[in-house]
Amino acid sequence: MTPPIQQMLYGAVSAEIPYASGTFMGERGVFGGAWTGSANIKNIDYITISSTADANDFGEMTLASHGRAAASGGTRGIFGAGYGNAGDSNVIDYITYASTGDATNFGDSTEARDSVAGCGDGTRGLIGMGGSTINTIDYVTIATLGDAEDFGDLAQGRHGGGACSNATYGVWLGGGGGGKRDEMDYVTIATLGDATDFGNLDTARDRNTAACSNSADRGVNAGGNTGSGNTDMIDFFTFGSWGDATDLCNLQTTKKSLGACSNGTIGTFAAGGNGSVLNVIDYKTISNTGDCGDFGDLNFSGHYPASSSGTT
Repeated sequence: MTPPIQQMLYGAVSAEIPYASGTFMGERGVFGGAWTGSANIKNIDYITISSTADANDFGEMTLASHGRAAASGGTRGIFGAGYGNAGDSNVIDYITYASTGDATNFGDSTEARDSVAGCGDGTRGLIGMGGSTINTIDYVTIATLGDAEDFGDLAQGRHGGGACSNATYGVWLGGGGGGKRDEMDYVTIATLGDATDFGNLDTARDRNTAACSNSADRGVNAGGNTGSGNTDMIDFFTFGSWGDATDLCNLQTTKKSLGACSNGTIGTFAAGGNGSVLNVIDYKTISNTGDCGDFGDLNFSGHYPASSSGTT
């Protein structure tokens, strides 16, 4: 992972205190909330990313929902917005990765929306896209409970795409809205403002709600629906070397609506569906081109789990 870089200041922070990114991934991966095909659930499972095995129960979210955004502050993880039993939600929950147990309310996002995607640099957590063609990006300071604030706008409004980050940049990939989308746009997480379009996915798709990054600054995007069917494709890009994504490898099977997280070396891709609702966890070393292997299973089967990783 690229060492934390001193960045621009928060607007109201004293000039003596420079902005710095924090830890935004770790050995404990969590997957929370899902749509089973008939109901929203609030389950949270966890894995140890370096050890293949079935997931363990972590606790529950504050509300049954799916399609939420997730971001990590290293020790604390957040889940924001999504679709619950009462409709679109603006609720943000948080967990402490090292302590299994139920999530606690963190605050609210600026608007209720589903099919969002999240990322962060360990200090700020971002929630972007959603609804029909929403382009809003919210942010929170993960260490400080409270409501989200406006960060800026995506280059294109859309929903149901993926998001990932390194210590400097946050990226949103693909999604739906006026057809399947292949856009990729990025922000500098330390600096409030609108996103910039930097390239295109190898194939336009939505429900590609899986993206993660590794210590070599490679972001990967997995699965989804192309309009002609679900795909097993994983493509990649390099943070800071902006351009189109390139085909990397394949999941074990075609699927959509999955979640993903990484410990900086290994990426894990869990749940989703392809005719049936799945609980399978795929994994691979992000830096190589080999296809995914079987990691184990979640305790639940479902579409659209939110996922992130942190330290224990």
